Amino acid sequence: MKFKGQAFSILAAIAVLTSVLLFSFLNYGPFRNDERDAYRIEVILKSTDYVGIPFWGVVRQGLETAAEDMQVDLTISGPQSETEITRQIKLIREAIERKPDAIVLAAADFTRLVPIAEEITDNGILLVTIDSFVNSDAPASRIGTDNYSAGFKAGLLAQDYIERGSSVAILSYVIESSTAIDREKGTRESLAGYADIVGSWYSGGNADAARKLAEEILTAYPDIEAIIALNEPSLAGSAGYLAELPADKRPVLIGIDNSPPIIKSLEQEIIQAIIVQKPFNMGYLGVAYAVDLIEGKPIPKMVDTGAEIITKETMYTSENQKLLFPVNRE
Repeated sequence: MKFKGQAFSILAAIAVLTSVLLFSFLNYGPFRNDERDAYRIEVILKSTDYVGIPFWGVVRQGLETAAEDMQVDLTISGPQSETEITRQIKLIREAIERKPDAIVLAAADFTRLVPIAEEITDNGILLVTIDSFVNSDAPASRIGTDNYSAGFKAGLLAQDYIERGSSVAILSYVIESSTAIDREKGTRESLAGYADIVGSWYSGGNADAARKLAEEILTAYPDIEAIIALNEPSLAGSAGYLAELPADKRPVLIGIDNSPPIIKSLEQEIIQAIIVQKPFNMGYLGVAYAVDLIEGKPIPKMVDTGAEIITKETMYTSENQKLLFPVNRE
């Protein structure tokens, strides 16, 4: 009887220990579902116009997928337009007051957002930037396309379609955005000594404005050989205008980014080539590295998420179809 009593005590102790371990695993292990313990990360984008600028819709997919995978309490905000810099600063200040564990920022202005970016870290909040950056060391990481390289590729692509000495126009978007600055610099340097760049125009990231600018460019420079459009609205808008012209009156059109109208224009050869970014990856890695930062893990200072050249001839490959129609993980 004494042995049986000891055996019962041992079994009871094992049962209690098992219950404690199971409770600990469920509450602190990978299946934890306690929102009070979840990391709080706030994301402030340049634009939340997910329909008008599909790029940001794909960034959001990446952010939300990472938040689900890592059980993060995620909040996403941002102005409607990429030109609403004052509005973005206000949203960042409101986020600082809520004191999240980390902020993931796509900065609308390379210079004007420096003070508020440094205010984030001065308040003890960790900062990661995606897509567009600030002229400061405050962010722990910059995650996005190598935009200088993307612009350089655009200039090289144009050379495949135009002769040396041809006239080229650059259709950019927000003049003080880091992405616009770097893309234009890369484009200009790749075309130096090959083509005559007649000027740069800025659409404000608005397709209708870009359409009007394309008309203005061709009215002022009817013999222009190529337009290089540096983001999705600028490219979609200029393609929309060129579609109205006879085929023999259209200049070569090279651009960065994609959307359903851009894909259609590529198929119709209104656009000759595009450089496609990987916005899903930007969003996903923005959250993933913010989590690593919160947990005290080292993260890279710079992450190039990559960009691929796509033409009508290469747009139907399985890999390029994933880039052109990013409905989930890449």
